[in-house]
Amino acid sequence: MPLTWQRPPAGGRYPSRRRDWGGLRSTCQALSATQLSHRPSLSSRLVVSNPCQLFFCLSPVPNFLAGVPNLTQVTDRWITPGPQPNGLQAADDGLWVIDQDNNDLYKLDYSDGSILARMPTESDHSSGVTIGGGHLWVSSTIGSRIFKLNGDGTTVDHYDTPGKGVVAFVDPAHAQITGAHGLQWVDERHMWMAVPPAQQLFLVDPRDMSVHYSIPTPSHRPHGVFVADGHVWCSDVGLRQIHKLDPATGEIRAAIDVPDPEVHGMTLHNDQVWFCCALTRRVCTVPLSAAG
Repeated sequence: MPLTWQRPPAGGRYPSRRRDWGGLRSTCQALSATQLSHRPSLSSRLVVSNPCQLFFCLSPVPNFLAGVPNLTQVTDRWITPGPQPNGLQAADDGLWVIDQDNNDLYKLDYSDGSILARMPTESDHSSGVTIGGGHLWVSSTIGSRIFKLNGDGTTVDHYDTPGKGVVAFVDPAHAQITGAHGLQWVDERHMWMAVPPAQQLFLVDPRDMSVHYSIPTPSHRPHGVFVADGHVWCSDVGLRQIHKLDPATGEIRAAIDVPDPEVHGMTLHNDQVWFCCALTRRVCTVPLSAAG
């Protein structure tokens, strides 16, 4: 199998912030299919676009593919009516969506995305929404506040966000203090929130936002959060993955690879992971079972 080296992308650098698991898996499977043992055969041809692919595929690591997330078929559902959907929360009667541009809160029909309810909020650059205790909860990333809302979107109270600060993925010279993204209500005394500046998932008491404890996130861009199967699940925009995490330690138990679109807001409904992309307005699903 002759190796053909492919030119790097524009700019002369290979991608480093995002793991090309799909290309890596395909490369490894191609090598495995020809029973490569550190020496390519001459019967076929392999294009290598990333030197890391060649290194890992030629490394004698037992069961290497077992640790690579599976690529999953993404199902496009519809486009949101709002300009930048950034947080999702499933409910029996509709999908709640908070928009980070107009800061409006929508309840949309699962079948076609039609508007069932729409209300303004006082949040700023909203990034997460959840339901619990008879109220709606919205994370206001700018201002670093968590808003407790009535059913019509009016504010009951607001709280400071634990772990607020400057995120690692922007120029510090132009950075500002920001707060939480995804939220997930658990019960009257427990709510999860993803806080990118801290690179942590915080389990807080929704009565006053005091912190029970926190766990580390897999990388520096955690976003959507939900709870299922006794684990907390969190999307990472930079890694383009959805991670199943041990709620006590943050250890990764499984992952779903979602190369496109970016996974921002995320929630679970009928064993399907629903997620939105703020850049494209797409609402999509992947099966929870894709994590294996």
